[in-house]
This record gives sequence, structure tokens and C-alpha cells, in this order.
Amino acid sequence: MNKVDDYWCFREENNEIIDEFQNHITMTYDLLHPILLVMDHLAEHGMSAEGLSQGEVESLFEEGYYYLYNALDNIKNLLSNNFEDEIHELIPYDLNVYILLRLDEDDELSKSQNPLISKMVDQMYTLIENRTIIDYKTLEKIEEEIDEALSNLDTCSISDRFTDFADILNLDII
Repeated sequence: MNKVDDYWCFREENNEIIDEFQNHITMTYDLLHPILLVMDHLAEHGMSAEGLSQGEVESLFEEGYYYLYNALDNIKNLLSNNFEDEIHELIPYDLNVYILLRLDEDDELSKSQNPLISKMVDQMYTLIENRTIIDYKTLEKIEEEIDEALSNLDTCSISDRFTDFADILNLDII
């Protein structure tokens, strides 16, 4: 099986989770949407894209697939460990899941071994395990801390990078 076939199998396997987050208009889906949009486009067009070299396309596809695989694997682990595989039970914890995915979205962020980031990841898992939903005020504070950590690494989020590629590919992010 080739990369594109692998991706479509992966996509089909995870459609229920993706659709559930999309149907509930969640921040988690908003984070994943640009990546899914670009990945679907590349897969539909046989790993070629106008305005990008073949090397850029392959690198982009690998980065997107790697991130989506890890993100959805994290969601599935949360489901099986804390919600008896009931996706509708996880949806109210969307902001918690969103923060976890933001914290895990960039290898550079993970490699930084930033104690604050590690602490926030542990806190999010603990909050979910204890069935504690974060509010928007807490979300804003945590996002500021994540953005500060990213600014020190001179990088941007994977979602932002894929939004830029969606623009290059003339894809509408709605």
C-alpha cells in the first residue's frame, strides 16, 4: 500500500471521531481542519500540487500525516482510558482536548523539554481524568503561554503552516 492509500484508510478509520468534532463545531476540529483539508487535497491529486515542488509536497504530506496520526491516537487513548470509547462523552471536554493537541502540535515544542509545557500537558490529562472542563478564560491564559513558548522557538503552529499551504493551493477554509 502506498502513502495515499494509507492516508485514506487512516481517514476512513477515524471519520467518526473527526465528524463528531466537526458536527459539534469544536475548537479541536478548527485546529485539525486546515491539516485535513490540505491532506485530502494532496491525496486526491496524487501527491502533486501546483505551486509546490514534489519535495515540498512529500514533506508536507509526511508532516500532516504524522501530526494527524498522533492527534487522533491521543483522542482515541482519551476515549478508551476515560470515556469508555463514547465520543459524545468527550465532546464537552473539547477545550481540554484542543489544548492537548496544541501542546503536542510541533516537534520543536516537544523537543524543547520546556517544563512549563510538560506541566500543562500533565494538567490537561489530569483535568480530563477528573472530568474537569476548562473555561474560555483558562483557555486564553494557556494559549498565551503556548504562544510564548512557540515564539521562543521561532516557529509557528502546524495548523497555521497548513493554513498557509491551503492559501497557496487556493483551498477555502470555512
